[in-house]
Amino acid sequence: MSLPSFLLLLSCTLLFESRAFWELLTGGSTQLWMSLLLSCSSAVLYNLSSFYVVKHTSAVTLHLLGNLVVMGNVLTSQAVFGGPISKLGVAGTILTLVGVLVYQNSDVMTRLVTMWKARWGW
Repeated sequence: MSLPSFLLLLSCTLLFESRAFWELLTGGSTQLWMSLLLSCSSAVLYNLSSFYVVKHTSAVTLHLLGNLVVMGNVLTSQAVFGGPISKLGVAGTILTLVGVLVYQNSDVMTRLVTMWKARWGW
């Protein structure tokens, strides 16, 4: 985040939420502060892990992992809460899996496309 954005958000927060901000500072419980600390620590660790994934692989891999996480969240929530999944949702899940598999096996896909072009004369 840039410094001007931070200052703008801080000034708006103090202007519109000043009462809640001072109540937080003066009357916050230990549980609240521990929750805030845990939340901040989780955000920092998430950003660091994203940095290391990009550093050691690529941004595309990070994006694919994000798609897998979203897909896992959808399937887990359906399994836990029993919500209905539409045909479009199933198609999207399958398409995501196929995309991940094609990306992971891009060398095999390149050979298949080359063989297909040679066979059909393209």
